[in-house]
Order: sequence, then C-alpha cells, then structure tokens
Amino acid sequence: MYFPSVVSIVVLAIAGIFAVDLMLPLGIAVWLFYIPPLMLSLWKLKPAATFFFTGLCSVLILLAYFNITVWVNNPHLALLNRLLAICTLWLTVYFGLRYKRALEKIATLAAELTSRASELEAANKELEAFNYTVSHDLRKPLSGIIGYCELVQERCAINLDDECRRDLRKIHDSSLGMDQLIDTLLKFSLLKDYPISREAVDLSATAKEVAANLQGLEPDRAVTFAIAEELNANADSRLMRVVLENLLGNAWKYTSRKTDAKIEFGVTDFQGKKTFYVRDNGIGFGTGDADKLFDAFQRLQSEYEGMGIGLATVKRIIDRHGGDIWAEGTEGAGATFYFCL
Repeated sequence: MYFPSVVSIVVLAIAGIFAVDLMLPLGIAVWLFYIPPLMLSLWKLKPAATFFFTGLCSVLILLAYFNITVWVNNPHLALLNRLLAICTLWLTVYFGLRYKRALEKIATLAAELTSRASELEAANKELEAFNYTVSHDLRKPLSGIIGYCELVQERCAINLDDECRRDLRKIHDSSLGMDQLIDTLLKFSLLKDYPISREAVDLSATAKEVAANLQGLEPDRAVTFAIAEELNANADSRLMRVVLENLLGNAWKYTSRKTDAKIEFGVTDFQGKKTFYVRDNGIGFGTGDADKLFDAFQRLQSEYEGMGIGLATVKRIIDRHGGDIWAEGTEGAGATFYFCL
C-alpha cells in the first residue's frame, strides 16, 4: 500500500491552496491556508525545506495577485494585502521554527538531566554501599584493639609505669572515638532510606527530656532552659528526638564557657509557616559560616569536641520531612537555628 511522503503532501496542499486563491480573492487571509502544510514541513523536514516551501508560497501569493487585479476595484490595496500576507507567513514560520528549537532544547536538557540523575543515584548507592562495607570491616579490628587494651589494663596494669598506662589509655580512647565515628557514619548513610512514620509529636516534652539528660551529664553547670509549652508537630517522633538532641546538644556544648548560659526552644511565624527555633547565648558563628554549618564534617570550632556530622544529620531529617532549616548567629553573641516541617 502506497503512503505519500511528507514532501508530496506539502506540495499537493500548496498546489490546492494556490488553485483556490486563483478563483477567490483571499487577500491577507491567504497566509492562514498555507500555514498547515508549512507547519507539517517544519515538524517533519529540515528547516531548509521549510524555507524553500515558504518562498514558494510567497511567489504563488504574488502570482495570484496578478490574476485577480483584473477584477478588483483597488489593485494597490490588493497588492498591500498580498505583501502583508507574505510578511505574516514568514513571521509565523520564523516563530514556529524558534518554538521547535526550544522544544528540542528542552527535550535535550531533560534527557541530560535524567541521565545525570541516574548517574548520581548510582553513585550515591555505590557510596552508601562502600560506607556500609568499610564501616563493618573497620569495626572488627577496632573492637579487637579496644578489647586487647582493656585486657592489658586488667592483667598488666601493676607492671606498667605511669607513661605506659597513659599511652595505653590514649590508644583505648582513640579506638573508642573511631568506633563511635564509624557508628555515626553508618547511621548517617542509612538515614536517607529511613522510613518516615508521621504522628502527632509533643516537641515540648521531648525537648524537656533532652534537657534533663544534658543536665544529668553535667549537674554542676548552671544553664537556664526556656522551653515553650504545647509545641506540637506532625512528624516522626524518633527522628525529631534526634533533631532536638543535636540542636540542644550543640547549644549546651557551645555555651559551656558562659556563666549565665541560656538555651531557648520555641516557635515563631516565618512567612506564614509555623517555625520552631533553638536559641542560645553561646559563642555563635560568623555570618560567612552560615552556609557551611550543615555540611558533613564541617567543624568551625575545632576546640570543642564533635565529629561534624550532627547538623548534617539534622538537615537530612528535616529534608526528609519536606521542611527547611537555617541558622542565624553573631560571633560571640549566640546562635539561633530555625526549622519548619
């Protein structure tokens, strides 16, 4: 069965329109009849073919003018109509070509974005698998080092001088710190796939529990907690505890040199959204460091203990809830961390 080609269809359509134009004085409206075959050419053929057919239509529009001048009252007006029809025809083809190229560019960018997203997802999975494997592979020898250190301390402590005991304690403590870091990395890598189970969470009660635990660890510190009542959220209760443990824990840590330390947990309205905040009067941070706070392993204050993973964990949890988190602070005058869910 024979199917006519696109070129054949375009040529036949143009010829038919020209035949109608010879019989009827279509005037400027003639460009509307030529548009469908030209758009077909534009979408199915190369731009050069479309330009050729557009030029052919322009010539036919002028030829039809010479046929109708013998029976129109105003030949000059008819010529002006024909010239306007040709200009409109070319403008339509021009903008049609720009639209086609824009669609092609969008399709190309979408394909590249899909490809890069797939590559990024594959790289993330490989990185998580590597992180998980390395964590487990490192934990076994570390457990052996910790165990042997404890064994030597129990069996040979009386035979060791103070310097040897001190060195052995350093090895033991460093190994424990490394083991804790591995555990933190492992939890951080698994957090991305942690299932979110939303429920009504009493953040005020959770914050009070976290504050009580912090005060129990260092009962000699005089820290004033101001925790607002009835702070509720629809979120995962276990993950929100992790968020408050990190935010309140940081506030506790960075106010350690303050004799009048104060930590506040409350809520405010930001751009119409219910926004929680944790504020302290600790060491704060410079305005240029705000964007670095939530990057993994970014420790702006090296003299304080920490692994640089706490705020990155908080951000990942808030992101999993579809929320946002940011910080404001002044060096030496405290910091405020805001988050909304």
